Amino acid sequence: MDRFFHRPLPTMIEDPPKQSLKNHLLNLAIGCGTFFLCGLLFTTNTNFPSHRGTHFWPGRAIILNGPQQPLRPSSSSPTFKWQKIFEDFYVYSAYYTQGNSTAEVHAVILGPTKDKGFWQTTDCFCDFRSVARRDNATQQEGVLRRARLERLPEGHADEGRNISAGRLRCRLPPTVGNQSHWDEMTVKCRYVKALTSGTATLSISHLKERRSVPRKMSFAHCGAPIFGGYDRPAALVEFVEYYRLMGVERFFWYPVNVSLRSETVLEHYVRDGVMEVIRWTMPRAVGERVHNFGQLAQIYDCILRTGLEYDYTVNSDLDEFFGTSQFPATFASIVRKGSLDCVVIRSSFMDCDGSHVRDHAQQSGEAVLQTSTVDRRDSYVFATAVRSKYVCRGRYVDVPRIHFVKHFKNSSRAVVVSYPSPEEELILHYRTCNGCIRTTTPESRGMVHRNEMKTNVANVLSKLNFKALKP
Repeated sequence: MDRFFHRPLPTMIEDPPKQSLKNHLLNLAIGCGTFFLCGLLFTTNTNFPSHRGTHFWPGRAIILNGPQQPLRPSSSSPTFKWQKIFEDFYVYSAYYTQGNSTAEVHAVILGPTKDKGFWQTTDCFCDFRSVARRDNATQQEGVLRRARLERLPEGHADEGRNISAGRLRCRLPPTVGNQSHWDEMTVKCRYVKALTSGTATLSISHLKERRSVPRKMSFAHCGAPIFGGYDRPAALVEFVEYYRLMGVERFFWYPVNVSLRSETVLEHYVRDGVMEVIRWTMPRAVGERVHNFGQLAQIYDCILRTGLEYDYTVNSDLDEFFGTSQFPATFASIVRKGSLDCVVIRSSFMDCDGSHVRDHAQQSGEAVLQTSTVDRRDSYVFATAVRSKYVCRGRYVDVPRIHFVKHFKNSSRAVVVSYPSPEEELILHYRTCNGCIRTTTPESRGMVHRNEMKTNVANVLSKLNFKALKP
């Protein structure tokens, strides 16, 4: 097993290259002139939000006073939706998180991939507000913080998509008096080059009633967006029951478009308290301009959502199963009972001819279990950066990617990351090889929970009135 120790050094997100000095000075002159004209425009434009006569453009945090406005009650798990700031710029959610050196709020966003000026020159601010502050009209009601706009590394931007995931980072202001937390913030952004601006108000997901330190060896699963009218109810049950036997306590899934039968499965697990369903609806104007329904934004949202409540977050798709040679075959064994902070595992295709993955019986709801019937895999194992998946302590993850994690937050100790050999751990990817003909090798690690799987899946399908498991 290869282990790497990530020392608590600052990590940077990949930024576009800097401009030359000549171009920078030229753009600065143009920007100053444009800024002056925009200042005249926005100081007289009543449609643009202002703070009772105080413009939101300061270079430092300011505390504002004014009349009270009603706010929503605080909630540890707000219901988020995509909100448009301006063209091609959207914000989804906001979470308390521990930054590299201080507490921060991170907002999940989408922005234009190829517009370097957008990521480099857009000015954003976070206007923090609290219900507790509004109980007394004499108390200060809002604090403004400058935000940092960052684009997350999107490996699929070269496929013709021009919208990418990103984040807004705001330092968390200190609370005052009897205030215990901030409830919401208004994001305010202006892109001078494009002469555009906008705002959006978000509830902040906080952990007021939750543990400050996650319970050890607790695991949550983050599922990729489920779309295309997904109609494999038995496959959903198989996945959940397999991962539960591996040690996952709660599933956070992001359906876009599923069949009625698949929806019935999701509702069953929600009622049982083991799943939280987040309706993942992309803005209509985005469509296929972002990779896989904004999967990278979804992953970042889920890591922020789970990282401070669960010790580990598992990231994988619905056709990917973790296989291990450790005993017992659980995620606790994969992370070596907590000695590893992050494990990135390579992938190989199972059942290359698709005889079980595409089986009609499974499409009809009958439980033909892939993990209990497929005993061979492709001999080829993909490189780490291609199809790998991971299980990591989400609170240490700074910048996630779809297939691996490279950047971690500064912490009080070195972050231990493992890249095990395929003989130790492997992602068993149950999909076809797109017509390729390769050699295969025996693979039985997916069958380790076979007996419990048959019983558990049959019980769930029986409760859902689906066709029972064949003997």
